[in-house]
Amino acid sequence: MHSTQAEVQVTPPITPGGRARPAPVYVPRWLMVAGACCATAGGVLGVGALDDGHQGTVARVLPEPGEDPGPMTPAEERAIGMAADLSSAFRRVARDLTPTVVSIAATSSVDAGAQGQSPADELFRQFFGPRAAPPVRRAPRTVTSTGSGFIVSADGYILTNNHVIENADSVTVTLSDQRQLEATVVGADPGADLAVLKITPPGTYPFARLGDSDATEVGDWVVAIGNPFGLNHTVTAGIISAKGRRINERGPTGAVNLTEFLQTDAAINPGNSGGPMVDLQGRVIGIATAIFTRSGGYQGIGLGIPANLASDVFDDILKNGSFERGYLGLTQLEEVTPEYAQILGIDTPRGALIAEIVPGTPAHAAGLRTDDVIVSLNGRPTPDPEQLVRIAGRLRAGSTAAVQYLRNGKPLSTTVTFAALGAVDDAIVQHAAAQEAQAADELGLVVRQVGARDALRLSDPGALGGVRVVNALRDSPAIRLGGLQRDDVIVRVNGTPVRSAEDYAKALRSVQPERGVRLVIRRNGQESVRTFQDQRFER
Repeated sequence: MHSTQAEVQVTPPITPGGRARPAPVYVPRWLMVAGACCATAGGVLGVGALDDGHQGTVARVLPEPGEDPGPMTPAEERAIGMAADLSSAFRRVARDLTPTVVSIAATSSVDAGAQGQSPADELFRQFFGPRAAPPVRRAPRTVTSTGSGFIVSADGYILTNNHVIENADSVTVTLSDQRQLEATVVGADPGADLAVLKITPPGTYPFARLGDSDATEVGDWVVAIGNPFGLNHTVTAGIISAKGRRINERGPTGAVNLTEFLQTDAAINPGNSGGPMVDLQGRVIGIATAIFTRSGGYQGIGLGIPANLASDVFDDILKNGSFERGYLGLTQLEEVTPEYAQILGIDTPRGALIAEIVPGTPAHAAGLRTDDVIVSLNGRPTPDPEQLVRIAGRLRAGSTAAVQYLRNGKPLSTTVTFAALGAVDDAIVQHAAAQEAQAADELGLVVRQVGARDALRLSDPGALGGVRVVNALRDSPAIRLGGLQRDDVIVRVNGTPVRSAEDYAKALRSVQPERGVRLVIRRNGQESVRTFQDQRFER
């Protein structure tokens, strides 16, 4: 097996004249090539042998040119009939959907920079100041790029990719009857690379209906319609090659792409971006968005945004002007490694480990805590943190979701209500400030709860749930008299077990250093008792 480097890129908008405008590239990818299977350009020219253990072949001899091929066999008649039915289905989809597809021309102004200025000139200016004669600024130039889209309502709303219209000063759409109409950008979701336009002139327009992309299966036929290289209303066909295809890096706008794409071998090229991917019933199941390529053009792997995600984004944009994703409050997630699984009492490493959770956020309110392991969200398995983020990223603010999780190896469940990010801003800021400037406690210590990550770093599973000393006041009696050190883990206070930061805080309420304190600590995996009394220490 050998590997060749490839790129995942959006199908770029193109400029009039058919030249592709450079489009942002998602990320270099490694395509593992196990082998290749080739055929001649004209298809298979002969019939292969069927080896049943006897010598000889079974084949049909092709007739000479002009010779009467003779009557078809029943099997051939059935095959041709099925092919004709399939052709009829393709024609019907093309006839019904082509009028809903539009060509989009987005015009934007690009800063032309300064005349005679080069990158070296700018570097010189930063270090040594301006040259004697400052460069003359040139007027911004206008750039027009084109892509595809499709009408989704009779009053002229259009779905397309965000990268087709991003930063556009004006947008013009060309309908199938060649009418050119102005359109406005209603809203966009860069995270999903989706945008909604509205045809400005009022009217009644042919429109496409969104289907259920979740019901689509690998192997289903799909038809792609768009304007590749400016060739308007080009129709191509293929199958759904895979579902849930992930792009793990940031999208063309810099936003993290949370989409699980539909993969197809229907030809998608520059200019197809934003066009519909349609099933044989004429329902839009995806939006053509990106391709895997080493050449910059079609190489058999196209990616489309699922229609169900597009429908959610469309509804939110019409209602709010943007798609408002829900927020859980899980600021750090980690993969459950075999080492973590052993510490947490989990038989099989799986799920997303909560390494940090913000108090006052939806996840905390639902009862989730540090070191809980989320194994499914809304019935969908979350084998790793990435999958949890992708599933949660599709849920709106205000929506609820069932969460299945493990705590100390025990399966539990809860329901969480997603909040708008702005609604929990205060909780996030307060949590960050508290982490940054945590005050010393009654013993003069600054402590943090020991999670699985700390227990693994300390090579001490028994420290899990205790509180680790991270800092201390200069006159802390626990340090000065009790001999505690940084990274010591307190597991008991005056006989009260400490299994969480809350347990520790509760135990401290009855502590009076002037009357004596008894701590059980863990250091290097061993427990020891520290007893001290301090008459001078004041809270």
